[in-house]
Amino acid sequence: MAALTNPHLAAGSDLHAVLAHPRFGDRDPLEVASALQSPMDDGWSARVLTALGLPALAADVHEGRAEVPDAVRVAPTSLGRSLVNTYLRYYDAPAEEVERRTAYGKLYDRIQRNPVATGVALSAETVVAVALLAAAVRPGRSPLARTTLLSGGVVGLLDAAAGVVLATRRFRGRRVVA
Repeated sequence: MAALTNPHLAAGSDLHAVLAHPRFGDRDPLEVASALQSPMDDGWSARVLTALGLPALAADVHEGRAEVPDAVRVAPTSLGRSLVNTYLRYYDAPAEEVERRTAYGKLYDRIQRNPVATGVALSAETVVAVALLAAAVRPGRSPLARTTLLSGGVVGLLDAAAGVVLATRRFRGRRVVA
């Protein structure tokens, strides 16, 4: 009955196409359709976008009452630059972000803020990576085992090298008192 009185609920409607997207799949079609059917006024866009689960800022930007803050602006970057930025954001996270992490994430942050613990962790990672590479070149390994060991060793060495660079940047000029 609702589909007969509300064209947004009819099969093949644009609303169904939007709700088919994974980002909006958990939204209630009746709630979104009722927001679309409401009379047009100053809050109409906000009601529709809120029904889709978007923040109120999205409606303000859509209706020209606000601009996207500079910190949220998106600019195209290379894959390498994106990876470096993501790595740095995680590594340099403020305390309130670290509090939202899992136990492993909190432990990682504590280790990375202590020069001695960082040195021990990076040394252990390097030893494991070298052991993986040494195991990969031993005769008698299957191609799959060789590829897996080589991949693990290379990734481990790259991560250890990145860790050394980040630790050098963080601890430069600090004196370690043991």
